[in-house]
Parts: sequence; C-alpha cells; structure tokens
Amino acid sequence: MLANTKSESAFSPEIPTAFSGRTDLKDWQDVVHVPARPEAVAQLQLLASSHVADLDAITDLIRNDAGLTIQLLQFGARNLGTCAGSVSSLGELVVQLGLEQLRTMAAEVTLTPPCPQRP
Repeated sequence: MLANTKSESAFSPEIPTAFSGRTDLKDWQDVVHVPARPEAVAQLQLLASSHVADLDAITDLIRNDAGLTIQLLQFGARNLGTCAGSVSSLGELVVQLGLEQLRTMAAEVTLTPPCPQRP
C-alpha cells in the first residue's frame, strides 16, 4: 500500500532543464547513464521493502538523486510502454510502477559510471 500526503507536481519542475526537450519517456533510453549515489540506492531499497511505503519519501529520494531520477524514467518507459508517456509527475510514476517494480529497479540501478568506449 502506498501513502501520499502531498500534492504531486508536474514533470517539468522535477526534471533538470538539460533534459526538458524530451517529449516522450521512451526518449530517455538515449540519455547518458548517470550513476546513483550508493546511499540513495540503499535508502530506496529500505523504503521499498516495507509493505506500507511512504510515497512522498520515495519520490523525494528519487527526485534528489539525478541517477535515480533518470533510471526511474528509463525503467518506467521500459515497463509501462505507451502508458509511460501519459504520466505527469515522478510521484505518479512511482505509483504506476508499484513497490515490486521499485524493488526491482533499486536492485538493478547503476552505481558507477559506464567505462568510456574507445574508438
């Protein structure tokens, strides 16, 4: 069960301005991988492991870590398909994915930057 006590804000203020040109969540697959902070991932795993989760805490945690934000958007695009484009806030995306998928995302999240490819 997810609890939400705050009103949800639109995507535009939550997403860094560098990514504001993205119009479809599927476009987020092309964004360079930004690693998430290990302590943020550990906190997400802890929050998502509860049977009753605090939606505001999960959303704020993800919003405050660029790596988690990008990976949530990518994960949502992969798992929600065409429905992902109609999501209007990070909080709504967290609800749409649900705790089980958030746990999966937290287990798969990138903690280190990818190695640069040599030409």
